[in-house]
Amino acid sequence: MVLQSAILATRPWSFTAAALPVAFTAVLQGQPLLSATFARAFGMGIFTQAGANLVNTYVDYKKGLDTKEDSGDRTIVDGVVTPTQTAVLASVFFGLSMFCSLPTLLSSLEFGKIFALGSVLSIVYTAPPLSLKYYALGDFTIAACFGPVIMQACSVMFTGAQEARIYEYSIPIMLMTDAILVAGNSRDIESDPKGGCTTSCSLLGFSKAKALYQACVYGAYAACAGLAYFKSSPGLLLPLVTLPLAVSTCNGFVKGRETMQSADERTAQLHMPFGLLMIVGLALQRYFS
Repeated sequence: MVLQSAILATRPWSFTAAALPVAFTAVLQGQPLLSATFARAFGMGIFTQAGANLVNTYVDYKKGLDTKEDSGDRTIVDGVVTPTQTAVLASVFFGLSMFCSLPTLLSSLEFGKIFALGSVLSIVYTAPPLSLKYYALGDFTIAACFGPVIMQACSVMFTGAQEARIYEYSIPIMLMTDAILVAGNSRDIESDPKGGCTTSCSLLGFSKAKALYQACVYGAYAACAGLAYFKSSPGLLLPLVTLPLAVSTCNGFVKGRETMQSADERTAQLHMPFGLLMIVGLALQRYFS
């Protein structure tokens, strides 16, 4: 029961945000997915995200942002886990991330700098002294962490060095991942300011936040098409088969607490096939080229 509660508290439905950029980087660089190095990179990404999710839940609860009346993540307010358990679990997951990264940390100063940046950002995204998401900086932080930061970290793990093209190839992933955040912030557009949290969505208002959401979702498809054309990567056209699902997901972005309750989860459900088809498309391209 405790283990089940711990898993639920990490928001496992959101783990595609970390898993897909790790796998995409491996395929982009021709690295085998069945290897110890990939397993370590995968663990680094998932465990860091799990820790960050728990820190977010803990701080939001402590700041009064999550209450029984208004809460996106209800694991603490519903008594699934206690605040103390949440803080301890967060430390455990960050420790596991470091354990997965240890061989590269010991051999590469370059990796150490990227790993430190990603770890710090994942904590101060919510936690003091910076609390970035409370000052409308969440979008930039999430886009960076689940785009070039994690992908360049993986690049160093896989090849020993960063790679310039990763910045271009990270654009679709950044946009689709940020769409998950925009969906959650749009749901909380009224409750966040009450708890002292200013997000880009609360500044924009629902109508403009919806436009931002659509720009992120459809922009991800446009970025894939652009990479397919300008970078001679036709395999990245494959995610376009999920456009009908994207349209349906965007059409479900309707004002109202109840209608928006699972908006972030629905977006994560779009993120998964979109990202998987990016990976499959690129793999097929490499295989047939």
